[in-house]
Amino acid sequence: EQRQDHDYASVSYEVELRDLRQALAASEARAAELAREAQGLREAARAGAEGAQRREAEHRAALGAAQDAAQRYLSAGEQQRRLLEQRLEKEAEDARTLRAE
Repeated sequence: EQRQDHDYASVSYEVELRDLRQALAASEARAAELAREAQGLREAARAGAEGAQRREAEHRAALGAAQDAAQRYLSAGEQQRRLLEQRLEKEAEDARTLRAE
């Protein structure tokens, strides 16, 4: 009977050990899966941040170009206004001169 109890305990131990090993393997597999998922999320976040930085830089460059173009148009308009005023003043002077003669 002692031998039978020992055999039963030994079999129980082996079954429990097998179950624990299976549980450990399942736990390790889940941990590896979660680590891969976390790595994927980190890479996606990094890619998203880099993309956002790239788009922000592109927007800043486009805004700078638009501001430069607007400034050039304003300067050209101001120069054109000054030339027209000078021309108008000259024509007014010529008209005064003709009337005086």
